[in-house]
Amino acid sequence: MTVRGAALPQACRLAVGPLQIPACIDRAELVQVAPDQSLQVLDEHAWQQPLRLQILQTIDQVLARASGLPAVALQDVQLPVEIQRLEAHGFQHVMLDAVWFLRKGGRDLAARRFSVTEPLGEASVDELARAHGRAVQALAEDIAAGLPHHL
Repeated sequence: MTVRGAALPQACRLAVGPLQIPACIDRAELVQVAPDQSLQVLDEHAWQQPLRLQILQTIDQVLARASGLPAVALQDVQLPVEIQRLEAHGFQHVMLDAVWFLRKGGRDLAARRFSVTEPLGEASVDELARAHGRAVQALAEDIAAGLPHHL
């Protein structure tokens, strides 16, 4: 998949984060929303890495491909991301709602809301994890496409 986005100037580096995610999903195990809207922890099914780390790595990788530059911590431009919702509804679909900002020198250069629903191709935990991955990938591509041409 090709990402279309603006390249960052060579002198500029992008710090991905901080990342905020709801505490109820910031855990080792996968979580689903049950039909009664309660949260169901899938105790026997854990993420390979912490969810927070996987989200940051995906965003970093997509931005590096889009801009040709690695995103590095604590530099000129910050990219705070707030995941407002990352919910698996049974084995039907995963919903992701987020807001991301582009900040330089304490000033917002850009801000954008993002929302996506990823259907599951089959009722399995593996497909549930893949749908989460597709949703986060779509967020990362939205961020890459929304970067301004000049910071």
